[in-house]
Amino acid sequence: MELGSNSNNSGLTNKQISQLSKDVRLLLESVYNKSWDSGVGEDRLEIRVGANGVQEKHSKLYYLYKPGSSITWNGHSLTLDGVDKLVQQFLDVKTKHVIRTLDVQPIVDDSHALALVTGTCRYAEETSRGYTQTLIIWKEKCNEKAKYAGEGEKKKIRYWITHENFRWTKLDD
Repeated sequence: MELGSNSNNSGLTNKQISQLSKDVRLLLESVYNKSWDSGVGEDRLEIRVGANGVQEKHSKLYYLYKPGSSITWNGHSLTLDGVDKLVQQFLDVKTKHVIRTLDVQPIVDDSHALALVTGTCRYAEETSRGYTQTLIIWKEKCNEKAKYAGEGEKKKIRYWITHENFRWTKLDD
C-alpha cells in the first residue's frame, strides 16, 4: 500500500477508520469511564426492565457488554454478574479514569474494532494506578431508535464490548 493512500487491508477509507476511532473513544470516555466515575453508591447502578419484563438492577457497565462476552479483569475471568460484583466492591470508592493513549484498528470491516488503551485511574482520592485495556468492540446496527448507553442516537447503532482484558500496571508516584 502506498503511503498516504485512502484505504488499507480492511478495505476501509482513512475517513471511515477515523470515524470508528472517534466512536470508540466516545464510548470509552463518555460511557465506560463515566459509568465508573459517576459518583459513588447507587449512582453507579441502573434499573431497567429486562427481557422477561421484570425490573433488574445492575451496574451501568453491565449494559455495555454483549451477553457471553469474554471479560478478564486483572487476570481474573469474569461473567456479566462478575462485572456487577466488581463494581459492588468499589461502590463507595470515588474514581477518576483518564485515557492516556488509544489505538483503534478495524477488524475485517467497520463493524468490529480492536481498541488498545493505556490510562490512569485515581481512586480513594489518593491512590493513582496505571492500566492497560484491550477491547474488541462490535458495532450493531439497530432497527429502532437507540435507547441504551453506548448507542448513537442519530445513527441507530449500538456498541457492545465483546472481549475485554483489563490489567493494572503500577502505582503512580
